[in-house]
Amino acid sequence: MSEDQRLEQKIDECREQFKRLSAIIKALKKKHDYETRPEEDLRIGAKLKELEQQRQTVERELTALEAEGAKREQQRLVQEARQLERNKAFKEALDTWREIGSLAPDDPQVAAEIQRLEERLQISQRLTDYPRQLSRRLSEIKPIFQTVVTRLRQMGETGVVDKAVVDIVDDFLQGNLLADDFMEVWRALTTAGATDELDYWALADRLKRGEIVLFLGSDIPRLLHIEAPIPETMISALAQRANYQNYSGSLSMLAEYYQMTDYGRLSLVQHLEAIIATTAPEISLYRLLAKIDLPLVLISVNYDMYLEQQLQQSGRKYALISSVICATSEREIGSVVVQYSDRETSEFLRLEQELSSLKLIEEGYSLIYKIRGYCSSQSHRTTYQHNILTLAEENYFTFARHPDKLIPNYVVKQFAARGLFFLGYSPHNWEDRLLVNAILDRRRQQQGGPARVITQESDPFVRAYWDFRGVHRYDIELSEFVRKLEEFLA
Repeated sequence: MSEDQRLEQKIDECREQFKRLSAIIKALKKKHDYETRPEEDLRIGAKLKELEQQRQTVERELTALEAEGAKREQQRLVQEARQLERNKAFKEALDTWREIGSLAPDDPQVAAEIQRLEERLQISQRLTDYPRQLSRRLSEIKPIFQTVVTRLRQMGETGVVDKAVVDIVDDFLQGNLLADDFMEVWRALTTAGATDELDYWALADRLKRGEIVLFLGSDIPRLLHIEAPIPETMISALAQRANYQNYSGSLSMLAEYYQMTDYGRLSLVQHLEAIIATTAPEISLYRLLAKIDLPLVLISVNYDMYLEQQLQQSGRKYALISSVICATSEREIGSVVVQYSDRETSEFLRLEQELSSLKLIEEGYSLIYKIRGYCSSQSHRTTYQHNILTLAEENYFTFARHPDKLIPNYVVKQFAARGLFFLGYSPHNWEDRLLVNAILDRRRQQQGGPARVITQESDPFVRAYWDFRGVHRYDIELSEFVRKLEEFLA
């Protein structure tokens, strides 16, 4: 039974109890009115007082439950409106926000959302109509026609509207700008727009509406100057525990060594958990994400639970999704493990339909896809723990063979009409590139505009890799990115 169903059951029980008490009070009052015996009159009066106090208690509880129900219904409608907007169903999204407005007529944020959607619907209609209008004047602007139409379509798909572009197209179509002047202004505008400047206002706005997927890399603590275990430091410590002198390879190779020797995989996982558990740092990016009210969609390559700890401290619900990569007699590759922040036990799902039916985001859970699994800090670790961890080379080979199984379709569907940002991630090693390639390839099934990465990477290979994969690079320090984004999310 879901939380909403339990709440509805409590409301029904309270209503029934209120009706039952009201009926008893009504009958007792009638009897009290006709009672002539003093002692019985006092007894009935005292009973009436007791019952009315009980009814008041039930009424207060019912009012609180109905308020909670209304709040949840409003949250559900907000999620529905956001999803409709991501699907470019702006009219339906606007209608849903108006329904929310009827539930919360005095909420200024709802009024602002309605106004914003009205403007966005108008812009969307204009962006849809512009190519047809421009085609009628193709001969006048032929040198830039295709570029203009492509830019307009990109804005329609991503929802990130450049007002300057819209204004000059309007001026041209309305006859306020000659064709030659329009082409000159267009070239100057697009050249100026290639300064690689990130629009923090637009990004913050989309984050708050749940329209951005963040891919969170293992370099985040280092780039934000936080002392916390990262692959480089973990490799050294794990090599020492395996008595591997002067080791200089990757974590996956070292994990393969554990598995090929008497140390074993379970020993590796235990050592890894012990290293991660030594610190519980507060990371500014995670603290910032925890301030966002609506559920987030996040992909994390990190084995630690630092992000999750920050969300929980801020009272944010989340659900971790991981896939079994080491098959057992009970669980095949691609079986899904869901761990909730507000439940002690994990949920094992064999079929994709079972995951899709959970409606995690609709119930207010941020979705965190742990693409390499995670190390639980809970004392009641279960036997599946090491089966979800992509650690050794063998695991990465399995991932390369079965990306469609190991990246659940439910996660892929969340890419629809959402932007994608890579933060704190450098694909130096083949294992790192494998994960990026898998995400980008699965994301092609959806629409969300070009992926983006925040990086100051100077390695020519890494820069060429991002460019080759069609990921737009922003040459910004992660700490500066977080600082500026915080200004617009405040």
